[in-house]
Amino acid sequence: MRAHTVDAAHTLRMEDRVGSLTPGKLADVTVLDADVESLPAEALAGVDAWLTMLGGRIAYRSA
Repeated sequence: MRAHTVDAAHTLRMEDRVGSLTPGKLADVTVLDADVESLPAEALAGVDAWLTMLGGRIAYRSA
């Protein structure tokens, strides 16, 4: 997870704008219906997204 968030922002030299949920940074967030870090790999395909925000704005909300 860290490789796709904080570390990626650092690599792109954008850690002052993205990479973590910090006041003042752009909020790209996906809320899932399961804790993907505790699931076995074969269960990941069954995880659903409840909400996706891009740049702090809701881009998707499940019905």
